[in-house]
Amino acid sequence: ATMEQSVDLKQVLGYVFEPTTVAYNRRDLLTYAIGIGAVETRFAFEDDPDFSAYPTYPVVLGLKGAEQDIVQFGSGPSMLPPGLVIDPSKLLHGEQAIELFQEVPLEGTFTSQTKVTGFADKGKGALMSTETSMTNDQGQLICKLRSGIFFRGLTGFGGERGSSAPVNVPPPRAPDAVEAIPTLPHQALIYRLSGDYNPLHADEGMATMVGFEKPILHGLCTLGMSSRAILKRFCNNDPKNFRGIAVRFAASVYPGETLQVEMWREGNDVIFQTKVQERNLLVITGAAVQLQGPEAGARAKL
Repeated sequence: ATMEQSVDLKQVLGYVFEPTTVAYNRRDLLTYAIGIGAVETRFAFEDDPDFSAYPTYPVVLGLKGAEQDIVQFGSGPSMLPPGLVIDPSKLLHGEQAIELFQEVPLEGTFTSQTKVTGFADKGKGALMSTETSMTNDQGQLICKLRSGIFFRGLTGFGGERGSSAPVNVPPPRAPDAVEAIPTLPHQALIYRLSGDYNPLHADEGMATMVGFEKPILHGLCTLGMSSRAILKRFCNNDPKNFRGIAVRFAASVYPGETLQVEMWREGNDVIFQTKVQERNLLVITGAAVQLQGPEAGARAKL
C-alpha cells in the first residue's frame, strides 16, 4: 500500500524547527573514525599528541542527538516540518554539505538549529533543503550543515523547480589525483554505531523489500570515506586545512566494494567524484572539498 504524499508550501517553506541538544564524547569520535576507515592515529587513537575530531564528524549528530545508546530509527525529533506528509519508503538522502567555522571540538554539548531553506518540485519528486547551525554554549558557530532530502513521487504541488544546473563539474582533464579506498564487508555495521540505526543498512529483509540485493552502505559513510582521499592528498591529513565538503549522492554502495575517488584541484577547491570500482558506477557527483585558504574572506560556494 502506498501512502498518499502531500505538502503545504506555506507551512513548510522557511519553517524553523525547535532547537535540539546534541552531545558527543571522544569515544564517539573514535567510533566515527573507524566507521569511515580513518585509522590514522590522529583520528583513531586518543593519546596521539595531535588527536583530532575527524572534520566531517558533525554530520552524524542530526540522528544521534545527545543519545549514548541505540537510537531507534525514526524515533528522534521529527525532521519533517508540519504541512508535509510523506511515505518514508520514498525518502532518499540526495545532497549533503558541511562547512566548518572552527575545528570540531573533541567533546561537548551543543545546540543545533534547523530551518527549511527550499522545497523544489523536480518532476520525479520533491527536494527539501535544510540548513542546520551548530553552536556551543557561548553561542559561537561550530559548523553549518546543509542537507537535501528527496521524496520520490511527491510532485505537482506548485513549487519552484529550483536550479538543476550541474555544480562542481570536473574540468576536462585527467584527475590530478586518484585514490582507491576499500570498504569492509561489515563497514555499515560499524558506521551505524555513530547514530544512524536505519535497518536498511543492517537488515537483509528490509533491504530486499525496498529493492536492494542486500543492506547498503550509508551515504554519509561514503561521504566520510571519500573525504579521506582529499584529506590525505591535499590537506596533509590535517583537519586545520579542511574547511568544508559538499556532495550529491548518485547511487548506493554495497559494503565490501572499493571506492575510487577522482580529484581535481581548482584553486582553493578540490572537485571530486566517487565511483564504485567493481561496477564502474558513479556514487558521488557534483562534489567538492573546500580547503582552508590563506584568505578567509574569499570562499567558494559550498
